Amino acid sequence: MVANQRKRCLYKSSLHDLPEEILQILIISRLTLKDAARMSTLSRMWKRLWNSHSNLSFDAAMVTNFCSERDQESRSSQDQEKKFIDIVNTVFGCHDGTNLKHFKVSFELREKHGCSLDSWIGFAVSSHASEIVLDLDPKSPRTAQDAYDFPFHLFQSENSIQSVWVKCVSLKPPRDFYGFTKLTKLTISSIHILYDIGNMLSNCCALKRLHIVCCNFGELKLHGTFYRLQHLCVIYTEVQAIELHAIDLLTFKYVGQPLPIVFYESPKLKMANIKLCPNYHMGYIYSGLSTALPCLEELYMDVLIKTEVCLPTRCLYQFVCISVLNGILVILTSS
Repeated sequence: MVANQRKRCLYKSSLHDLPEEILQILIISRLTLKDAARMSTLSRMWKRLWNSHSNLSFDAAMVTNFCSERDQESRSSQDQEKKFIDIVNTVFGCHDGTNLKHFKVSFELREKHGCSLDSWIGFAVSSHASEIVLDLDPKSPRTAQDAYDFPFHLFQSENSIQSVWVKCVSLKPPRDFYGFTKLTKLTISSIHILYDIGNMLSNCCALKRLHIVCCNFGELKLHGTFYRLQHLCVIYTEVQAIELHAIDLLTFKYVGQPLPIVFYESPKLKMANIKLCPNYHMGYIYSGLSTALPCLEELYMDVLIKTEVCLPTRCLYQFVCISVLNGILVILTSS
């Protein structure tokens, strides 16, 4: 027993003798925000480390953890919103603004909560966070007027943002926006896009991954020069055309209606995943895409066709580099 006590004392003393930067990397950064807060009660040193937690992730579970089941049932949505905002404000009030890497909000908030959201995002940007996630997915349909306006003005000055993932917000980027010079990954989902974001995207000179999912652009032509873009994904999004220069593009995924696709100087583009909907024949795949994507080696596709449509099998030879062709072909018989 004495030997075990000595081992525990030796472990405790050696742990506390480590530099705080090492403890932050090895321990605090691996803990959830809730567990890190618990550890802050151990000593002044652990409280200082908690105040510089690198991962600030807030979701609805934080509200339920602070309330009993009876309280949760009696609370209205406004009460839950207020509780969530109070929790986030309390954490930010304790954080010293150092070591912040990841900031995430996953809660049903909207334009009326814009002041709080602006304040949190502004803190994350000024603290040199590299990743921002806003999942404001509503339980009920949301209009463009009710959706939170993404605060582009907070990113106009020099910042460290490398990844942005936003859902259920409104995008109104200024025409002269150049605030994402270090951005390498951008995902926008269920977004109300009121202005053309083509210029904004083309100014993201470091962008490597671009995912656009279930967005309402109105009228948009995705265009521009993307020197480092490697992966492009466009799913169930109303886009007039996809036309861009992307010399490093490797993969392309598209789900939606046939549309003009033009990739200028994309010799590295070897793999494409195409799903057309609703009912379009394969002529578009073989004639339109074979011209747009001449260097493809792998093509994965889902297509619905009607029996009266002739399959242009000879057009397969237009994919001169194709080595893997895989997909689902559904033939609809006329009644």
